[in-house]
Amino acid sequence: MKRTALSLLLVFSLTTLYCYPSTGEASANFVLKGRIIDVDEKPVEGGEIFVYDNTQTRRPADFISPKTGRDGLYRIEIPAGRYWVVARVRSGARYGPLMSGGRHSGEAREIEAAAGQELALDFTVADVREMARNLRKSNDDYRSVGGRILDKNGRPVRGAYAFVRREKDGARLPDFISAWSDEDGRYTLHLPSGRYHLGASTAYPPEDGTVYMELNLDSVKIDSTYDIRIKFTDSTMEEGNQNSKEND
Repeated sequence: MKRTALSLLLVFSLTTLYCYPSTGEASANFVLKGRIIDVDEKPVEGGEIFVYDNTQTRRPADFISPKTGRDGLYRIEIPAGRYWVVARVRSGARYGPLMSGGRHSGEAREIEAAAGQELALDFTVADVREMARNLRKSNDDYRSVGGRILDKNGRPVRGAYAFVRREKDGARLPDFISAWSDEDGRYTLHLPSGRYHLGASTAYPPEDGTVYMELNLDSVKIDSTYDIRIKFTDSTMEEGNQNSKEND
C-alpha cells in the first residue's frame, strides 16, 4: 500500500514538473510595445498591430495585438525572430484591404529581436484622405493630374481613389495617392515630372490585379486629365460607396 502511494506521488511530481516549468526559465519570446497615433500625434483608440513572418502582408497576420485603448498604447508578446509589422484601424472585417474609414501605417516595418528583449515602436496611421493631404505639394515643379474614376460600364465611382507608382510593382504601396473620389468619380493628383503607372482602387492598399495606365509627365508641361477604368466586382463597388457615404 505504501509502495503504491509512493509510486503515485512520484508520478504526480514528475507530471507537475513537466507541465509547469520553473518560473526562472528564460522566455523564448520578446515584447513589442509602443503607441499608435494619428497624423496630429494624438493617441488612436481601436488600433491593432499586425505582425507577419515575411514580406507578404496581403493575408491574415501571423500575430495581432489587442486593440488599443484611449491612450493608444499597444503591447504584444511573440516568439523571437524577424517580422514585418504594420498598424491598422479597421472599421469592418479584420482581414483584407481597408475600405474608406479605415486607417493604415503604410509600408511594413521590418523588425528583429532576440528572446527576452523589449522593442518599443510607435506607428502613425492615416486614412487615404489624410495621406493625400500630407503628400500634396504646392511648388511649381508639381502639376495636377485629374479626371474621373469609372466602372467597367463607364459609370462614375464614388469612394475610390487614384494612385501612381513609379514602378509597376504591386508589392509596394503607391508613391502618390488622391483623396476619395466624389459623386462624379472625380479625383486629383499632384505629381512631379516623371514616368508613372496610374491606377485606381476602392480599398487600401490597392488590390492585386490593378489595371494601370502609362503616364509620362516628362513630355507634358500642363495640367492633364485622365479617366481611369477600375476593375472590381459589383459587391466591392457597392461596399466602397456605402462606406464612403457613412464616413464623409
